Amino acid sequence: PDSSEAQGAVEVAQLSQEIQNFQSQTSAGTLQVANASVALLFDYDSMWMAALSPQGKDYNAIEQVFRIYSALRSLGLDVDIVSSDSLFENIPYQMVVLPAQWHVSANLQQQLQHLASRNIPIVMAPRVASKTENLSISEPLPPGPLTALAGVKVKRVSSLPPGITVDISTASASMHNHHQHQVTRWMEDIECLTAKPYWQSAKSKLVVAKNNTTYYVAAWLEQETWKTLFSEITHQYGIATQSLAEGLRLSRMSSQDGKQHFQMLVNYSDQAQLWQPEQEQAQLLLGSAKVQAQQVAIWKVL
Repeated sequence: PDSSEAQGAVEVAQLSQEIQNFQSQTSAGTLQVANASVALLFDYDSMWMAALSPQGKDYNAIEQVFRIYSALRSLGLDVDIVSSDSLFENIPYQMVVLPAQWHVSANLQQQLQHLASRNIPIVMAPRVASKTENLSISEPLPPGPLTALAGVKVKRVSSLPPGITVDISTASASMHNHHQHQVTRWMEDIECLTAKPYWQSAKSKLVVAKNNTTYYVAAWLEQETWKTLFSEITHQYGIATQSLAEGLRLSRMSSQDGKQHFQMLVNYSDQAQLWQPEQEQAQLLLGSAKVQAQQVAIWKVL
């Protein structure tokens, strides 16, 4: 009421100055966001299904989506959030993730099969294709219409009470390393049909199964465990990643003609952090290599 400037006015003024500073150092003109390497499928119907039938007080489907998205972004991957009802199979994604796709339509099933035939890795979170459009259990047993693609059958499911954890080993032959993580909240008892065990619990219970290029995750994973899984998969398929410190997020852009390329780092944390592009030749256009808290830095990749 007293016409004093709100915090938003200060931030808009700063943004305006940063845009002017950036434009004064490049002839790129209007920038376009680079093609994302990962498609994260999102489905409102599945969110409603999860809210109606969580089968566990702390099972939260939207939280699982955010954890998976954050794990991907923490690896420096550009991610498109894509409606599972859309046509996306011809977009050049390098990986497709189903974080909470409880119901799978015939159209989505067909698109996923087409992607698998092109050797695109597909990652399925627990409870994928577990329900029909009427909220009944899928037939055949979950993952129902994706059984052939996932190569597994879910025989039993259980919600884990708070405080109950299951140790898992994320060792894989391709990575030659070993990490210890835990499962909480939810775990499924799955049978491999054509899939092979990929991750197991300390008591040899399947946590992740791999069928050609499809990965079925049979448990609730924490964000760091998702990050480990995606790190392994991207390594296997030659998808470029860059592990980022807590609070950092990376986006890629280019000029309209595609001749100039830029990387923008946002520091969401409350402390300054050092960062620079992995490319040897990069010119800092905005900000500093020590990116201040809640600030932005932009590099031109030469």
